[in-house]
Amino acid sequence: MPTRQEETYQRKLHEVEGHLSLGEYALCVRDCGVLFERILRQLYHEILRKTKSAGERERYHACERAVAGRRNLSFREFELGDLIQLFRKAKAWDAVRRLKGSDLSKMARIKWETVKRLRDRAAHGNGRSPLTLGDDEALLMYLWVKILLYDTALLGRAAKAGTARKAPPQRCPGCDMNLRKQWRFCPLCGRQLGSRCPNCDRDVEPGHKICRFCSATLEKMGAGDLAKAKHAYRQLCKGAYLDQVVGARERRVLEEKRLELGLSVRQTEEIEKTCVAPEVIEYGKLLELAFIDGRVNKHERKFLQASIERLRLEPELAEHLEREHKKTLKRRSRQ
Repeated sequence: MPTRQEETYQRKLHEVEGHLSLGEYALCVRDCGVLFERILRQLYHEILRKTKSAGERERYHACERAVAGRRNLSFREFELGDLIQLFRKAKAWDAVRRLKGSDLSKMARIKWETVKRLRDRAAHGNGRSPLTLGDDEALLMYLWVKILLYDTALLGRAAKAGTARKAPPQRCPGCDMNLRKQWRFCPLCGRQLGSRCPNCDRDVEPGHKICRFCSATLEKMGAGDLAKAKHAYRQLCKGAYLDQVVGARERRVLEEKRLELGLSVRQTEEIEKTCVAPEVIEYGKLLELAFIDGRVNKHERKFLQASIERLRLEPELAEHLEREHKKTLKRRSRQ
């Protein structure tokens, strides 16, 4: 069952969709701005509540005072621009990553200065004039607020819990002995079974140099090792992108290789840009954003269609990319 908080966020998203359907673009942007502010406040309160160190809490409060400056504002009086500045100054997104056990890779595409600028324009308009803000700007704000909700797990948790499967018993890959979760070595053959991430405290598989949950570095590399890792990933990418599209199975192989080599998401994205046309990469990212809740509504479909035209992408290739992305989503839902 969804929580009351999830129901509230879902209702607010439906209201935003209603503004888009009626062409009330300024109202859409204004309500998205309100949602952004509410989400940032909630995340910040969660950080403070989970922070046990008095010194760390004082650091956050010092950042609050720095953002307030001479205005003598309390945290309750902070507006969206103040909250964005606070998260940046206090490095609060790092705390959110640890708190949520996620790398927030999709949310990283939000342009916060644009969010503030569009919200300010909507707040000072008459609220209903389509001349003040266009449908592209309104849809962008809607997509960004949706990304933030799902990437920080403020939405979508109930669905995941409802479809969760019982994990199979762990067996040693060396001798096939039944194992207990807390064991780090097989008592029969002595094989290393894994360790814990020092950042999010989740189990990591042996051989991985990057945590798959929060992207924390587990093993530091020198410049020479990094160059070899990038070369190995580039060679694998060239094969995966021979048909310009990375399917669900190929994406799984690439992700596993990334973790083994110790490369960040940003590093692998830069490598992949050298192996395929940039418009294919960009459209793939847009698909991720549009499908963040597992479906595409009519407003998001309009956005994708406009993106195909803007990127001058062949319709057949765009359809193929979407089919492969759906397969990837289906595979993730079964895990």
